[in-house]
Amino acid sequence: MELLWLWITVLGSLALAEVLWTLPIDQDQWPRPEDVELAEGYLRRFYNPSPGGSVSRRRVRSTSSTMEEEIREMQTFFGLRETGGLDSTTLVVMREPRCGVPDAENFSFYPEKPQWKNNTITYMIAKYTPDMKREDVEKSFRSALKMWSDAAPLRFIEVNHGKADIASPSRELPFIVHNNTQRKSPL
Repeated sequence: MELLWLWITVLGSLALAEVLWTLPIDQDQWPRPEDVELAEGYLRRFYNPSPGGSVSRRRVRSTSSTMEEEIREMQTFFGLRETGGLDSTTLVVMREPRCGVPDAENFSFYPEKPQWKNNTITYMIAKYTPDMKREDVEKSFRSALKMWSDAAPLRFIEVNHGKADIASPSRELPFIVHNNTQRKSPL
């Protein structure tokens, strides 16, 4: 009789295990196909640039680890928690409007992949143009830098003296009159 109860217990446990293994997986744990498609396009555009600046189609994703590595690189670039997965925060960043310049350049000829580590950038308006009001120049600078900081994890701080990461106009970056219709812009 004890042997019968033992068999009933074992078979019951196996039946329960089989039922549990066939329960549906929580769909929220897996990215939707459209999210995967968005991520693949985003990573191809901003993390696989070719030397000429266009998107490289040479590399074919053969493993998920390659995509995971690129997601980690993207998460690091934007200061997100590195998971290597398509979590909601990562997808929000991927959906935000941004410029078309890749985050990862093709630095294969540089052994250490140079990257600017500082996210806080100082700027100084050293000299003003006579063609604009001082307030308009300052407003233009703030507006341009805000667009940049809205699209990338950067913070800009104005300094009034000393050295700045961006100093304009200076001898290197003077205010000049230029007619953009005379040449095509690379952008």
